Amino acid sequence: MRGASRAKAREVCAPLEAPRSPSTAASIPRGAVVSAQDLPALDRALKCALPIISIDPEFPDVPGLIGTCCAFRVRGSIVFVTAAHTLKRLNFAETRLEVPVQFGEGRSEVARIGQVLTPEPSAQVHEDVCDFSVMLPVQELRVPSSVEFHAVDLAEIPEADRAPKGSDLAFAGYPLGNDGNTVEYGSSPVRVHAHLFHGFGRYAARPSWGEGLHTMRVDTSAVGGSNGLSGGPVFLLSGQGVTMAGVMVRGNAGIVHFIDVGFIVEFFRRESLKIEWSGDAR
Repeated sequence: MRGASRAKAREVCAPLEAPRSPSTAASIPRGAVVSAQDLPALDRALKCALPIISIDPEFPDVPGLIGTCCAFRVRGSIVFVTAAHTLKRLNFAETRLEVPVQFGEGRSEVARIGQVLTPEPSAQVHEDVCDFSVMLPVQELRVPSSVEFHAVDLAEIPEADRAPKGSDLAFAGYPLGNDGNTVEYGSSPVRVHAHLFHGFGRYAARPSWGEGLHTMRVDTSAVGGSNGLSGGPVFLLSGQGVTMAGVMVRGNAGIVHFIDVGFIVEFFRRESLKIEWSGDAR
């Protein structure tokens, strides 16, 4: 799926300027290759999907759930990737972004976002594949040794051939149409309920209009469609393991497009020296 994408990433993206809840699962497609030995690895992999909370400083008691991001481990540090369009409607200078992280056994932490990095497309045809943003916490996130949280390690993402049509995929996120994803404004303090949805789909094709994009057929009608899934991870189920395939960016109830993870890997490698913490590490 990603054979040629990393080399082309340099041509596509111009250099930069500047509590886990019970899951709702989609049914596994008939004949899907999800082996018993792969189920624990898949369950762990999907836990990289986390909700994004926005808070207006003028109304700190009125938080909002705006969508999904996925956690990556880059040179030992945790950062978050989401779809850029998820953040475009926000005034980042006046809006606080937070990512709640559950470590299990009652341990949790809220990662406050201090910087957002978004690539600029080198041409209009590449706008969709550059539709992702890297969110850096104000302070470096320290992850306990025993966790219920997973970050996709950049160094462990292998090169992979393009998936053949019909390959099985798994994905996860926080669809805004899901009744479980709500903000309980009547409580004190206000509570944000974020229920992780994980589903399965099949690889369809590479759209002719989007270099570096892939399409999977899904059914998200049970949770009101794909709104809110943008920024969530997609994994390839080969029958011989679980491999990161990409990050979702657009779609509808039946089809979702995702960015090839090879572009994101290349972006991280090229821009890694520019990633700095905006606060003191703990």
